[in-house]
Amino acid sequence: MWTAARITGLVSAMVLLASSAQAQYPAQVKFLSYNLWGYRNAEMNGGYDSLAAVINEIGADISGHQEVDRANSRSKGVDVIAYLGERTGMHSLFAPALKGWNGGDYGEGLLAKHPPLSHRLFWVEEPEGEDRSAIEMDITMAGERVRFLTTHLAHENDAFAAHQAREMVAWIDEGGGTEIPMVIMGDFNSRPGDEAMNQYEAAGFVYVRNSSGEILDEIDHIMYRPRDRWRLVEAEKPTKYTASDHDPVWAILELLNPDPAESKRTGQGAGRVIR
Repeated sequence: MWTAARITGLVSAMVLLASSAQAQYPAQVKFLSYNLWGYRNAEMNGGYDSLAAVINEIGADISGHQEVDRANSRSKGVDVIAYLGERTGMHSLFAPALKGWNGGDYGEGLLAKHPPLSHRLFWVEEPEGEDRSAIEMDITMAGERVRFLTTHLAHENDAFAAHQAREMVAWIDEGGGTEIPMVIMGDFNSRPGDEAMNQYEAAGFVYVRNSSGEILDEIDHIMYRPRDRWRLVEAEKPTKYTASDHDPVWAILELLNPDPAESKRTGQGAGRVIR
């Protein structure tokens, strides 16, 4: 039987002033998704600094990362996303997928120029494969609440990835209506048309495409909803970097007709963490 674990208790967090929340991000934000290649970077020349250099050069406002080690034996005790946060000057968050793995954790990481108004963590158990996770955070763009999520789906087969996608979409929709602007991205280990990706498209998410109209990558995707609330300014998959076996994908998205009153109606302005 498929099982999913979701923890929804409120824990302490820093309180942000509503006035600062209104000006958190402008209407245009640069989003980056970049798989960090797990153990390889602990062994390569330059190590994690080579990843920080890529992130700094691309200059995203918000970036989501997969294959992230936290203080385990493979990373030689390094909390990788915290380390990258220090090297990029960004705030970091982590969501464990494999909890207690090799004396630490393994999962997803997130970097953001400004601290989130709130965030919550998703975890789904995969009895015959690797457990998976996601991080969702609330921000404001031009004063309006926007949701952002990064994740990493199963690599074993599409059935596992589709199960995780169904659980995740249900969890996403529990957190707010489809009318709330949202950006999701990550290594989905699934191609457009696979059952896993069909779950997101059915929930209203639209692929970011490059200037030629092509989806950026086979499995690393950036998506958004609702379609009519966003304008794609620019998107790219640079192929010159060698710090990972994945190419980064990034997009500049503009929130159309932002309404700061939406943040007030949805209770933004107080930082909180929901796990």
